[in-house]
Amino acid sequence: MIPLTIIIPTKNRSEYLENLLLYYSNININCYILILDSSTINFRKKNKKILKNFTNLKIRYKFIIGKSHEVVKKSINLVKTKYCSLCGDDDYLYPKNFKKFVNFLEKNNSYAGVNGTSYLLRKYKETFTFTNYPLTNIHLKKAYLRCHKHIVEYSNPHYSICRTSVFSKAIKLVNKSKYPHDIFNDEFVLNFSLVCFGKFKTKKMTYLFRLIGHARNNLNKNKNQNKINISIKNNIIDLKKIIQKIDNKIYPKFEQDFYPIIKKKCATNKFRPSYIKLFLLKYDFKKSKLYYYLKSNLKFLNNNYTNKNLTFLNKNQIMKNNSFSKDIREFIKFFSYKEKI
Repeated sequence: MIPLTIIIPTKNRSEYLENLLLYYSNININCYILILDSSTINFRKKNKKILKNFTNLKIRYKFIIGKSHEVVKKSINLVKTKYCSLCGDDDYLYPKNFKKFVNFLEKNNSYAGVNGTSYLLRKYKETFTFTNYPLTNIHLKKAYLRCHKHIVEYSNPHYSICRTSVFSKAIKLVNKSKYPHDIFNDEFVLNFSLVCFGKFKTKKMTYLFRLIGHARNNLNKNKNQNKINISIKNNIIDLKKIIQKIDNKIYPKFEQDFYPIIKKKCATNKFRPSYIKLFLLKYDFKKSKLYYYLKSNLKFLNNNYTNKNLTFLNKNQIMKNNSFSKDIREFIKFFSYKEKI
């Protein structure tokens, strides 16, 4: 077994959990899985029934109520492997390259985590669209520089394969009383602190497919400025302590340097062209002439990360086309998606 545990928090999404476990079962994943289930009783019964179908997987199941990062914090002691990765129940890791990622960390102690080529996957009826999804790739020696650069050029390092010792330190900083705003307690606290503890590497090999289909953290859902201000203040205090200890250096202008970039990261009420894109994608425009007209004439609807050769293709088109990577074709081969259970 590879010394890796995939941590999967889930709540009331039995169809997502079954799809994911079926994929891991079919592709013969060779690591451990920790499922943290916050579901209500009916979904919990479904999930336990589902798990009985995957005896070939090394699964540990725990029922625990709470938000994603909070339940991971309370359960991190259950991870006994040297490495771990925190993923959602709609995030599909590509296990064929796990050994190469782990070997990289074994040989490079200054790195806290490693990841690879990743994609956002949008399923529409019988077709698939792949969009490149850049993960954290930062190699600066000083924690101060890494964290500052990371906040400015933000990405999610927790999807990486991380050293469990490092991940444990970062997840234990999650604290709802200190970080009353969800965007901090459910995302920023973990991701900002992870890069303080070490460098992250993106290797040129397939790593992750993220299924698009549910709401992400969004500041505009909760614009409570008081909660944001408290969270920013406490985040800066924690980051300063961590970074000065790691770098063994006092940064007298730490607050002046970090407050503006974190504040900017928390800006709300700003119109962005991507809002129109997200609005349109919520509806079934693919059949309409309006969709094609807008997509061809409004540049901001076309993501720079989208390869037009990987757009609205069915399974057979992907499997028979050798111009697509072997990894993508293998992923599609094993990927199964049930709409509802």
